[in-house]
Amino acid sequence: MHGALLRTGKSDEFIAVGETGQPVYKAALQLIAALTRKSPSLANFLAVPKSNEQGSVIDWYSPIQGDVVPWSSATEAERDVARAQLNHFKTAIAEMSASLVQAGSKGGQSDQIIFGKLLGLVPHAPADSYVYLVEATRTNAEGVAERYSQPILTFWGFVQNEGDRHRDPLYFLTPRAATAAPSPLPTTPVPEAPAVLPFVAEPARPWWR
Repeated sequence: MHGALLRTGKSDEFIAVGETGQPVYKAALQLIAALTRKSPSLANFLAVPKSNEQGSVIDWYSPIQGDVVPWSSATEAERDVARAQLNHFKTAIAEMSASLVQAGSKGGQSDQIIFGKLLGLVPHAPADSYVYLVEATRTNAEGVAERYSQPILTFWGFVQNEGDRHRDPLYFLTPRAATAAPSPLPTTPVPEAPAVLPFVAEPARPWWR
């Protein structure tokens, strides 16, 4: 069951990223389903898209139930936590993508290579205003209910302009002070991302199908 409607917009207001002529958003539900099988926690970073009959307008729904906080309304402390979570998400997706492409290349599986490349483009989004935090409740290992904040991307697989295609996904989440200086600045350390589970080779059914 999906959560709240986070955002509605026209797909032609942005540039869709993709591979071999196939845009990411056209494979959105397949990508979400594959991530849900492989790593449900990663799938929760992605809003669920629903298009109108013409495909020109897309509604983006939260994958979980909870209270919605727009990025602009979040505190700086909340944003810092979300940035760390999104950096982990971006890294995990990049590693999964690379594993799929490498395995597909060795096995001569062109569909696996294409899917892996599409997966690698998932973290792209137009701007920070398309990021939402959903305050939800979950049960921890001790069986106690706890509150947590889940960052969720809407209009993922889209960018604002052609130049953004080649920029690092989610580049706009870097604090402005770190990007405004005319000369390079030391890289701001971020919390170490949790280890990503290794890609499981040759499962009974490939998780990406």
